[in-house]
Amino acid sequence: MTFLKRVLALTAVLAVLAIINGLAQPLYIHVPYSDLEAADNDDRDYGPAPLDRPFVGLAFSGGGARAAAFSAAGLVALTRTQVPLDDITHISSVSGGGFTASYLALHPPTGCTGPEDTAGCDAYLAQILAQVAPPSFYALDLRQARHPWRILSPSRRLVSLTEELDRADFLAGRTFADLPTDRRYYFNTVSYDTGQPFVFSNAILPDAAADAPGALPPELRSLSFSTDGTARSSPASLSLSLAVATSAAFPPYLGPTSIEWEKDKTFWHLGDGGIVENTGLATLIEAAHASGATAATLYVFDGGQRLDQAASIAARDISVFSSQMERIVDILNIFGGVWRTYALERVAADAGITLDVKTFSYQDIARAPETFPDWAAWPAGGWMRCDAGDDTPATRLLAIPTRLSITDCNRDLITAAAEALVAAAFAPPTETTDAPETPQPPSDGN
Repeated sequence: MTFLKRVLALTAVLAVLAIINGLAQPLYIHVPYSDLEAADNDDRDYGPAPLDRPFVGLAFSGGGARAAAFSAAGLVALTRTQVPLDDITHISSVSGGGFTASYLALHPPTGCTGPEDTAGCDAYLAQILAQVAPPSFYALDLRQARHPWRILSPSRRLVSLTEELDRADFLAGRTFADLPTDRRYYFNTVSYDTGQPFVFSNAILPDAAADAPGALPPELRSLSFSTDGTARSSPASLSLSLAVATSAAFPPYLGPTSIEWEKDKTFWHLGDGGIVENTGLATLIEAAHASGATAATLYVFDGGQRLDQAASIAARDISVFSSQMERIVDILNIFGGVWRTYALERVAADAGITLDVKTFSYQDIARAPETFPDWAAWPAGGWMRCDAGDDTPATRLLAIPTRLSITDCNRDLITAAAEALVAAAFAPPTETTDAPETPQPPSDGN
């Protein structure tokens, strides 16, 4: 018995040491100062906006594979109506929405350019959904099993995610140098050091500490690689998968990423951008202000979940320190995101920028079941992918969880929701006068 106790005690000590070792291992990225100097001197067109055409932006929210599928379907649905992809000048993404944005940047559609390209758009939608919203992440799980120390470190688990994103049919090890220069991409994260948004981008945002005439208040600006009064894009050598994975590093399960500045040996610690603003809209408004644009048309695809007040107040207890730790982040996001976006909208108005914002939220259509078909009206055979039970399509839609993978049924539902919302927004006017839309708060960080 004494021997058994010693074995158990030794096992417990080793387990504690393993956990401590895992938690103490950050995802550590070294950024040479030479890379920053190269970003200063890059002769490519990295200006804040292509001012030779109207400012048209897309915002892809966070929300795991659900948000990735919703934004992908929304993108294709816009192309099928009257917003060709070539008209889009800026794309801002958060967390799961970054999967769609990065795939689009490196694998743009060739046969889906307008309403007449039905077959091409169908093919591209199937192609992008297969990559950004898969039914499983077996390869990711396998990498975790091959490197068990990663399981114990939230930061090191990001390595497995970056490797999965870097597979040959997705990002394939590409860097910011490989992003197209005719469109601006913003991958939103948050600084754990200051509480401000931090943006990876092939565009230039002003130094957050700059004090130039007409500049935004420092509290409303995003951090970026622009420092010391110097405007920089993200270094061309920076891994695209790192930016996308960091944007999706939801605490406490993933992250943070630690970036060392060679110049002064300091570190930046970055995580999921949805902590402070989950839609990506605020960054587009900030970019419009920085560009000098006088007008901006912005389409927001919000695939994030809002807090369910009815379910919450019906529960005797909520486990904010165990199974529902993300609720604390949700609360911070709702309050901070609403106020930052509101403040930026007011600043834009004061600067004479006309904003036309169209927001599409899958939860809006799910809470209006009469606008969403029942199973009998579902596309032929589609219902067979769903174990419907007593659920309607609308109730099933609301129950889609926030994960890196998504079932075929849920992917069909979220795709149909995006298509229905875009179709309704661009439908010809009818004889009756519809009631004005009620503004909805942005989604939380899930």
